Amino acid sequence: MNRAQKIAWWIVITTLLALAVSLTVSCVLYAKVGFPRALQLGFACMGIAGLGGLSTLIFRKDKGKVTFDERDRMFGIRASWAGFGVSYGIFGVLSMTIWGVVGAGNLVDVNVLPMVWFAAFISAFFTHSVVILIQYGRGGKGEKS
Repeated sequence: MNRAQKIAWWIVITTLLALAVSLTVSCVLYAKVGFPRALQLGFACMGIAGLGGLSTLIFRKDKGKVTFDERDRMFGIRASWAGFGVSYGIFGVLSMTIWGVVGAGNLVDVNVLPMVWFAAFISAFFTHSVVILIQYGRGGKGEKS
């Protein structure tokens, strides 16, 4: 397993852990403090996904003659495009959902905006990591550009 795969696994694991903790906290707090506050406190637990950013410090560069080649570069570019596309889609869906729920003439609570941004942000990194793992998992040997 090369460095890119290790980093991708670390991001996938921390993001899924953060999502599980966030959903659990939201469900538990819903009975105690109500929906809006439980959602905010539960979503704050998504900060655990920020541990994925430490992956470049945890997994040092591989020792050897060739640690990164054209195939790895191609995988990274494809994963970046996929991450951008999913992030853009998430942002669009959340924006249109909020607009549909709140209505065109009403005001949106400003506390919702960071949650929308963070959902789009984290989806980009999660998708990037998943696409990296999928591409390496397929073998990716002898690909034509």
